[in-house]
Amino acid sequence: MRAIALGLGLEETFFDPFISDADNNLRLLHYPPTAASVFKSNAGQVRAGKHSDYGTVTLLFQDMRGGLQVRSPQGSWVDATPSEGTIVVNAGDLLARWSNKIITSTEHQVVEPPSQPVDGQHPARYSCAYVSPRFPLPIQPR
Repeated sequence: MRAIALGLGLEETFFDPFISDADNNLRLLHYPPTAASVFKSNAGQVRAGKHSDYGTVTLLFQDMRGGLQVRSPQGSWVDATPSEGTIVVNAGDLLARWSNKIITSTEHQVVEPPSQPVDGQHPARYSCAYVSPRFPLPIQPR
């Protein structure tokens, strides 16, 4: 959040009062293994439908399986090609509100991974979503 504050031209510690209390949440999400046949027998089947996250940021720890797509500013779905050892950081609705939409929520979905299933199944996926229930006023545009 300090890096985000600096990127927005704010004091580095701007968000500290809103994230330093013990009432913050870290939501761990588990998407169970999915049989590859689910995607073959249901045209258009997705693993997680299009949505934006309601929190501040979501950390998506990358594996090499793929399947994450983000909506581009033009409205098309773009594969978020995984890069080993990296973390994708999605901006959430709360961060969009805090930044007065200078930073917008990342609309995304999870489709069938392009990688080959293992024993007929696509392995589990995990992500972590950070939510702070405290709300600063939106920053004002410069």
